[in-house]
Amino acid sequence: IGRTLGLNPKSVRRALGKGLVSLTHFNKEIKKKGREILENIGDYPLPLVIVSRSYIIGDPGMNVDLPRMLLDLGALPIPLDFLPLEEQDLGTYQGRINWSYGQRILRAGELIRKTPRLNAVYFSTFACGPDSFLTTFFKNRMGGKPFLNLEVGKTTAQTHVRTRCEA
Repeated sequence: IGRTLGLNPKSVRRALGKGLVSLTHFNKEIKKKGREILENIGDYPLPLVIVSRSYIIGDPGMNVDLPRMLLDLGALPIPLDFLPLEEQDLGTYQGRINWSYGQRILRAGELIRKTPRLNAVYFSTFACGPDSFLTTFFKNRMGGKPFLNLEVGKTTAQTHVRTRCEA
């Protein structure tokens, strides 16, 4: 890309280095915020982890405005990326789930199950491939703790999602 933009390799490497430093700092800050929320979980009326892939929940065209809906309903939506998932054990799924995001989702299920007052909204697009069975594995990790499972597609209306969240 640098060559296409007419930039020399040295300036591209320097910019990449700065970007990686910023990304590392950003990731540390969101983990810090996540730990703060978990340590003070009682201060929040309805803490909800949005269990979803970042590129789905972060895309306004795909997320049907779910984070805003949850805020409007008095909940605190917590992105998966904020949580200390690396501290969670995969249990019986260790070595059985090869996809990194699948592992993150199952680790989140373990954390949510163990944390009183922490709840989940499992948000996915129409499940195919690994996601078709990941939801079942997540349900198993939750150990009976209820969660809202929202599966959306390009024809899913916001009112449908809002009604499910209100219920």
